[in-house]
Amino acid sequence: MLIDRWTKTNFASRNVILSGLVMIAAIALYNWLIQPHVGYLWATERYEQVSNKLINKNKGLTVDVAGKRKTLKDLEREFESVCGYLFELEEAKQFLSNIETMAEQTDCQLRSLDFSPLDPQKANGIEESDTSVISNTAVLSLTGGYSNIVALINKLQNQQGRVWINSINITLLPRVGLTCEITIKFYIISE
Repeated sequence: MLIDRWTKTNFASRNVILSGLVMIAAIALYNWLIQPHVGYLWATERYEQVSNKLINKNKGLTVDVAGKRKTLKDLEREFESVCGYLFELEEAKQFLSNIETMAEQTDCQLRSLDFSPLDPQKANGIEESDTSVISNTAVLSLTGGYSNIVALINKLQNQQGRVWINSINITLLPRVGLTCEITIKFYIISE
């Protein structure tokens, strides 16, 4: 029956039907064969763009990390050099207990030693750090001869740069001699 209809149709109808079938076949072939490859090529192109962006971002981060590592190494070296000027807690106790001995060795009489810790200052201004630097002040009141006081000051300054003399006040009192009040500052690092 289908064949009978096909043979009885005119030439124009046959061409329309055949061209319709060819169009359907072409669209089907396009959707089955070509469209998946086009989608794959589009995805590959997008993947390449994204991967190039990630590579550039990785290069930038690598440069940033290298710069931060260099900064960290510089800060570590600087911290190590500064630590030479700081007392550890036990060294500070030893230093304070030796002040009277230093005064006796220079023939000065230590009248009083006022020690007052000031404020704990976090190292490098970082609050989360476990390391802190504590600023301490001590005021020494003593009597003795001028050369003896100078000798004591020299002993204090020979503490490997760890002791800073803030002020010296020397007065002459009748019947007592020279009295001296020395304000020193030193720093303790605690971890």
